[in-house]
Amino acid sequence: MSFIRVFILVFFFVSIENKAFSQDTISSETSKTTISEGSNKTNVFKQIKLEQLRNKKVVSLSIVLIIILFFLFYFVYQNNRLKQKIKRKDTKQKILLNVINAGIDSQETEQKKLLLFYMII
Repeated sequence: MSFIRVFILVFFFVSIENKAFSQDTISSETSKTTISEGSNKTNVFKQIKLEQLRNKKVVSLSIVLIIILFFLFYFVYQNNRLKQKIKRKDTKQKILLNVINAGIDSQETEQKKLLLFYMII
């Protein structure tokens, strides 16, 4: 669980860092646009590229998070299945042990009855 928390913190840190970075670049780019209108188109393209890069990072981090959660749930499911299998096996062993003990007890009581019967005769 702590691994997931760390991953989420990193995810938010990256997204916050990208916002701060994009805001700094946007403010520096706006000051440059006032100087020359010819570079306006290149600034818009740079801004679009930065936004696309940020979106790609967010999407890739989301995909990685989903994959990690999938594996986490898969391992939890497998662990629960294994626990149930072990519990059933223990129950079967206890039942088998009780049956064996009951058989031994019944044989001992039969032997005692026969011994008493032969002693009386």
